[in-house]
Amino acid sequence: MLSIYKASAGSGKTYRLTIEYIKLALQSEKSTEKKPVLCTPTEKNHIHILAITFTNKATEEMKNRIVTELSTLAFNTSESKILAELKEFFQADDTALQKAAEKTLYDILFLFTFFNVSTIDSFFQQVLRTFAADIERQDDFETSVDDKIIVQKAVHSVLDKMSENNTISEWFKKYIFSEISQNGDFNFFNKDSRSVGDIVNTISTLMDETFRAYSKLIVAYLEDPKRIIDFEERVTNVQDAYLKKLETLMQKVENLLKFENLNNFYKQNTFHNKIRDKNFSEINKESVTVFAEDSNKAFKKTTGGEKRITEPSAELLGAISELAKYYLSGLKMYNTCVAIRKSIYMLGILGVVNREIKDFCRDNEMILVSDTNDFLRKIIRFHSVYLRKDGCLSQSLSYRRVSRYFQYAVEKHFSIAYREYGFSKIQPYYR
Repeated sequence: MLSIYKASAGSGKTYRLTIEYIKLALQSEKSTEKKPVLCTPTEKNHIHILAITFTNKATEEMKNRIVTELSTLAFNTSESKILAELKEFFQADDTALQKAAEKTLYDILFLFTFFNVSTIDSFFQQVLRTFAADIERQDDFETSVDDKIIVQKAVHSVLDKMSENNTISEWFKKYIFSEISQNGDFNFFNKDSRSVGDIVNTISTLMDETFRAYSKLIVAYLEDPKRIIDFEERVTNVQDAYLKKLETLMQKVENLLKFENLNNFYKQNTFHNKIRDKNFSEINKESVTVFAEDSNKAFKKTTGGEKRITEPSAELLGAISELAKYYLSGLKMYNTCVAIRKSIYMLGILGVVNREIKDFCRDNEMILVSDTNDFLRKIIRFHSVYLRKDGCLSQSLSYRRVSRYFQYAVEKHFSIAYREYGFSKIQPYYR
């Protein structure tokens, strides 16, 4: 059964969840949805409950409330604010609830390690530490919360090794020349400079979850510098072809304007100039859309006291419309090409830095907090675990043999079978 509680901040969500936790902790395994029964003295239900919160403050608040409410039920039963609700829920008297609460409180305090109320981040870190061997780490690995610091160390390390590696040197050389041509300068020798900082920021941005999901394919593609160079040439060809066609269409419009003596009445001369100067960001897309739909609106009726006495020809109106429509149809592709060319050499550097980050993390027994999802996916793919209908734990793997380590991890950290405390109801079963 799935229960969903929707409520605004400060409306008592934590209080409600505390009550629901206590109900679960007090219930016997013999309970049914229609008839809940209080737990027996041998049941230790809290080790089977996982409560997830989003903040450490909420975690502490929920733990305190659970222990406090159970303590009140156990030692001052009549003063409990949730007594009436629990009596109605379990159809039990004060004495029965008092004994169950005292026993549950004792279990929680005695087996506090298995009092699983934690933040979602803490829970995932616990999972990662359980399966540390699968992600090639010791179980005492360190988690780096600030990925940018690690990226910065990796970039500096790559810069130090640049003279030893022709590929790295080639990527940085092309990137520097590209930056100089676009921005006019690049302070390469100062590792604390804005230029090096821009590399760190760009790589930190590029290494998002999408990159991590396809990192092996991307890095493999980037291994050969010639691929990036060929890719840049193709992008440049697309960009140049677009500009060349625009120039042809503009020249046609300008020749017709001159022939029909309507230059002074044409509103879009600055539009032509901005295209030639490649100042696309300064072009008003809405105004271009207007005269693409109605070319007559590209002309003024008067200018400088002079009144227009002739109407533009159908050929001129058609040429203006064609120019505007072609500009609009290819604008997104052109802007994409510009964006790619600005960062294309950064892709090569990205591949090199990504390898350096992986080596650094492995050598220093560290993982990036942003890698958590990727590692969890890897663990889930490797260990496909589910409960069979007969209550046994089953695992489907690509091979038959399952390590004793995995069995230990499942039992210890996921409360499947705590034999050391007398729990052997669910026996691990492997096929």
